[in-house]
Amino acid sequence: MLEGARGEFFRFIGHPLFMWQERDTIFPVIECQFRYKVPARYDDVLGIEVKVASLDRVRLSFAYLVRDHESGRELVRATTSHVCTSTQEKPKRIPDDLVAALKPFLEQSTTAPLRSRL
Repeated sequence: MLEGARGEFFRFIGHPLFMWQERDTIFPVIECQFRYKVPARYDDVLGIEVKVASLDRVRLSFAYLVRDHESGRELVRATTSHVCTSTQEKPKRIPDDLVAALKPFLEQSTTAPLRSRL
């Protein structure tokens, strides 16, 4: 679910992940953390908020808040950490145009997080 929300986030900011792969740039997950608060049930409609938690030269991380769409109840908080690499998995700098597109969504930013529904 987090990967789907992250993919939607990249499409939302105008930088689809497939476009980056075509440019020899990928963002493999190097760490993932979950804090489960309340369980979801089958057929629950979930909403996922995505924000950029950190951004530097070659690393970035995302923060997620998963809620029950109908009640708004918080279910899960999660983070994923990524490194920017070539498709041959050689570390490289995050492209400047992507950094510019991501900066407004840094957690301390006043920009609202992207809300995705699953």
